[in-house]
Amino acid sequence: MATLSSLRKFSEHIYVYDPPAHNDKQTTKSTPTKIVLFTWADAPPRLVEKYFMGYHELYPSAKIIIVMARTMSTFFGGQETAKSFVKEMVTKELYNNKAELTRGPSSSVDTPMSGNDSIQPNILMHAFSNSGGLNLEAVSAIWHAMQRSAMQKPGPLPIKALILDSTPGGTSFFREFPRWTSGVALGFAFLPKFLAKLVAGMIVTVLMGLPILLGRESMPQRGRRVINSPTNIPVDSARLYIYSKADPLIHDKDVEQHAREAKEKGYKQILLEKFPDSGHVAHMRQDPSRYWAAIAKFWDGCCV
Repeated sequence: MATLSSLRKFSEHIYVYDPPAHNDKQTTKSTPTKIVLFTWADAPPRLVEKYFMGYHELYPSAKIIIVMARTMSTFFGGQETAKSFVKEMVTKELYNNKAELTRGPSSSVDTPMSGNDSIQPNILMHAFSNSGGLNLEAVSAIWHAMQRSAMQKPGPLPIKALILDSTPGGTSFFREFPRWTSGVALGFAFLPKFLAKLVAGMIVTVLMGLPILLGRESMPQRGRRVINSPTNIPVDSARLYIYSKADPLIHDKDVEQHAREAKEKGYKQILLEKFPDSGHVAHMRQDPSRYWAAIAKFWDGCCV
């Protein structure tokens, strides 16, 4: 079984799997050429490796990029830190072909990528939890900056499919406070439990409650908006929500409401895979067969 240490370490928290050159012959127009995994905050490497292996078994010829989220950088660094975190990955690994910058949203999957002129750039992104969504948001911001530097009008990420796993959550501060606090506290597991909850509560109050009090857009509000913005995610891309009724951090009704809002924004290819009793980002662990079958069916049904 492959480990993160066996992958190419692009930076402290970003790993890349480069498929062997001979695998290009296995690549077809019906398979992803690049897969980007945005993990949840402080995801254990042993669990991330399971997702890597699952995708590698499904699509052995795909390049796989893993972006590991960290509680401290996610909740203390702000947007600028998040952008600096992913900038080089975006420019050197994800969109390193200048031809990507010159195409409009409607042609985002119709221009050959460098290195293999016969294969189209079928890019699949998979974000776990709100932390993964924040790094996805940062990638979109870097993409816009790249377009501006090339004197192009900012447009959506040229991706073919997006999977939202245990995200996005709600935006009501009073209703979500216990969930947000529990989620952030996981990043302080090295502290006594009561102290971790106290620190997490303070962070949530300052970073999520204060903006609402001041009439500004909070982090959860921005996250939900960005993912459903046609200027960030193309409306012709396919989308799969994977979530659970039993998730203690992300309410299933908030996920379903976001899917309805996406349809109102013009997103047409939307699928929902609802697990009955799996925990937060634990759907694959509870029922791996159903999980990977859902992803394979999603790609084959919406992206081929």
